[in-house]
Amino acid sequence: MFLDKSAVRIRFSQVLIFCLMLLLSGNIFAQGTSSITGLVKDQNEAVVAGAVVTVTNTGSGKETTTNTNSNGKFEVKGLSSGQYRVQVRKGGFSELGAGVSLGSGENATQDFALSPGGLREEVTVSAAKGLRATSEIPQTVTTVGEEEIQQRRPISISQAFEKSPSVLSTDPNPFRARPQIRGLQSNRILVTVDGERLNNPRFGADFVGVSPSLVDVSQIKQVEVVAGSGSSLNGSDAVGGVINILTKGPDRSKDGVRMDFRLDGDYGSNKNYRKGVINFGVGSNRAAIRLNFGRFIQPNYHVGGDAITRQEVLTAGAFANTAGNLVGQSVITAYPVYDMAANQEIGNSGARGYIGAVDFMAFPNDNQEFRIRYTGNFYRDLGVPFTSQPFSTNRPNTGLSKFSKLSLRYELRDIASWFPRISASYYNQEYERTLEETRVGIVSGSSFSSAFPGGPSSFTGNPSTFTLNGEQLTNNHNTGTGFDIQLNFIPWKNAIYITGVSFSNDFSRDEFSSRSFSSGVLTGSVSDVANTPRTTYRNLGWYNQLEYTPIKYLRLTGGVRYDNWKTKAEPTPGYPNGNLGAVFLALLPRIQSSPGGLNFTGANGFTQLAAGQTINTTSNVGTYNIGATFFIPGGINPYIRYSTSFREPDLIAKYLLRGFATSPLFSLPSIINTNLVPEKGKDVDIGVKVSRSKYRGALSYYRNQIDNATGTAFNSYCIPFNPAAGILGTPSFFLPTPLPFGCAAPPPGPPVASTQHFVQAFQTVNFAKVLIRGYEASAEVDIPLGEAGSLTPYFTFSTIKATNQTPDPNRVRIVTNLYNSSAPLELEGSANDVPFYSLPNYQGSFSPRFNSAKGNWWAEYEYRFTSKITRVDPNEISFAGTTTYANFAAYKGLKKHTIRGGMKFGETMPVVLTLGVENLTNETYFQLFQPAPGAGRAFTIGVSISMSKLLK
Repeated sequence: MFLDKSAVRIRFSQVLIFCLMLLLSGNIFAQGTSSITGLVKDQNEAVVAGAVVTVTNTGSGKETTTNTNSNGKFEVKGLSSGQYRVQVRKGGFSELGAGVSLGSGENATQDFALSPGGLREEVTVSAAKGLRATSEIPQTVTTVGEEEIQQRRPISISQAFEKSPSVLSTDPNPFRARPQIRGLQSNRILVTVDGERLNNPRFGADFVGVSPSLVDVSQIKQVEVVAGSGSSLNGSDAVGGVINILTKGPDRSKDGVRMDFRLDGDYGSNKNYRKGVINFGVGSNRAAIRLNFGRFIQPNYHVGGDAITRQEVLTAGAFANTAGNLVGQSVITAYPVYDMAANQEIGNSGARGYIGAVDFMAFPNDNQEFRIRYTGNFYRDLGVPFTSQPFSTNRPNTGLSKFSKLSLRYELRDIASWFPRISASYYNQEYERTLEETRVGIVSGSSFSSAFPGGPSSFTGNPSTFTLNGEQLTNNHNTGTGFDIQLNFIPWKNAIYITGVSFSNDFSRDEFSSRSFSSGVLTGSVSDVANTPRTTYRNLGWYNQLEYTPIKYLRLTGGVRYDNWKTKAEPTPGYPNGNLGAVFLALLPRIQSSPGGLNFTGANGFTQLAAGQTINTTSNVGTYNIGATFFIPGGINPYIRYSTSFREPDLIAKYLLRGFATSPLFSLPSIINTNLVPEKGKDVDIGVKVSRSKYRGALSYYRNQIDNATGTAFNSYCIPFNPAAGILGTPSFFLPTPLPFGCAAPPPGPPVASTQHFVQAFQTVNFAKVLIRGYEASAEVDIPLGEAGSLTPYFTFSTIKATNQTPDPNRVRIVTNLYNSSAPLELEGSANDVPFYSLPNYQGSFSPRFNSAKGNWWAEYEYRFTSKITRVDPNEISFAGTTTYANFAAYKGLKKHTIRGGMKFGETMPVVLTLGVENLTNETYFQLFQPAPGAGRAFTIGVSISMSKLLK
């Protein structure tokens, strides 16, 4: 049964009434009587005046900011008892921070010694649902702040957080890009915006997962990447990690009414990329508003200076065809053969759009704030590079991507010494997407030839020519609402207990239309149908997290969460269309008698929908975490953490019923599986972090075991033609031998007509137990250069190994026959060690950065690399229709060089100018999980002009 709506409304109303009572009574609580004082000096013992000191209560989140006086001293009074984080920053110096524990009426002293350099005190709110220093979190955490984003000028969020040790991006178009963390794709990573879910149940499949680029970089204050499972705090999808995007809010002004204006402009030479964003804000002590509006245009890009020869493409194709033949996949007939010139323009790689936001905040007093934010981003023509002819047989394009979100948030802090904070948030978001696809077939006799129709094929050595097969249009509509109520308590000294309730409700529907062609002639069309039924996903979650520091050298953390997921799929007109439904119903008896890797029970769930019955499913999942961080003098913090995670099966995996290709000979349907169960992970993190004034670093080992991992299974069948039932096709020729699919072998002599139709069915199934493990390391050090400034090298390195512990027979067959040989790929694996996904053995970056002594200019060189990929998922080199040369080219690894720098000048109207050169050596390279070569050399320019005026 679903949650009773009236009960939910009553409970939510009661909570709102409680919040209102707290709001009205917030001022009656006693003010704090504790204080923190300190002295800030530099490395030469000279006092530092004008340094900004921020004191944050980690229990309530309340910030108090002051400046050091002419003697380098600071004092913050009126603090309540609790745990605090003190941060100090000053231009030209590295940022420092320290933790301070205050008792009632206690006056604490915390001094700082700043060093010249560019190190930044990193803090996160994602890993513990409250402000913490990343050096104290028992996980790998990477943060990217507003200043760094402004200096690096990334086109999208995915480029902003690529410095994280184990992160890859899964699309070369930055406005479609999705993250991959520790070998797990975007459907196993939770993306949140200001702590609210961006993931929705529809876009969960590997190649259409939610993109953080739905939020533009101009709206970002900080991006936080938390590697490792986070379900015990955040619920479903946080198997590989959590990416939290914190947006910029309006600036409160305690000095009077202040007006702020900012203009940002960017240009990139390779894509002729242009972007302009205007920000305008007005703030006072009681209220503030911020407006954001911008537009970008990204035409097609050009690749690097290395050509791709036809022989390279043919060599990879021959290997893929060998792998495909082992499992009954005819790769060769769908494998494009081509030449690519140096610096060639890549079609279907553009994007354009508008971005905008309105943000309002009210501050009844220093302990309360209310925020209402509306975001509306409207993108058009988001192409998938390298998918136009002659490089692909399928050209997808997101013609429309429209994202809008309304969110409200209220916080009340310092309610009592034992009750530092309560927050309540609500959001309503809508996402509309249109996917336009053009499908072509390779003409027999161009790049391949067959002995007879449907017979054995071989490469001819010629480039492919194409004929139009079909055009398809899918409109997706997704609406989601949710709320979260969080309460922070101080049950005893040096402890913080967080508890809360979250609720989400997501509804999805789609419309599908298509046209089929043969020899350029329209042969059929369908409209007003659906790929998936109208579906609702609802979840109610209750989370609890306790953090306790029994002694100054040890912090213990632990948490537990309970989630109740309910899904409902309704009978939907047009789901599916007549031809596909007839094929599928004729296929069900074949699946039942010979399922192979398919799940017949899950496939048979379609008959309930076809009979007008609603399908309801329920998942009750509990997750937890437990960890310990040790504080050894000298800033050395070893840690250990064990946690569990889960992922509720997504809508596409459970209910997608779609024919990807049809012809008189052949159907290629994706079929439903209502029998899917949640994936579950068990994650161990062990590591050590070092945090000092002049250097910091981290080294960790992780091990993630995932049970019931989902993936694609396929099986092939022959079904009889039945034109009366609407099954596609006319009498066709017999299929080739050998025939593992139950089709009759052709008789001797010339080809003869048959009444059989070949169907290759694909389905998402819980097919594997997966083990992923590896190491992650990062290091950063400040090297003073006297009056010239400082040099700050930054280094990341990670290793990874992912193993499918329960591989299907097809994967084992390919590994046994083709791996551990020398040509054309050096692949590693065995029947007992089948790779899961295709991942680099190691990857990393090296980025030395120079900062001037006054902090008014800087320069940086960045080198990013991934190793040669030798552990390749067998499915990726044998899957008909998706195996292309780009798969093989990405296995060569990556080496990319970038230089950038910038300067800041002006006082009343500061101007920041940045210049850079991306892909400095102009190499033609392919990145893993991206079906296209990367962009060639590009010169980039960024300009920011800002103004702030206090209105009298």
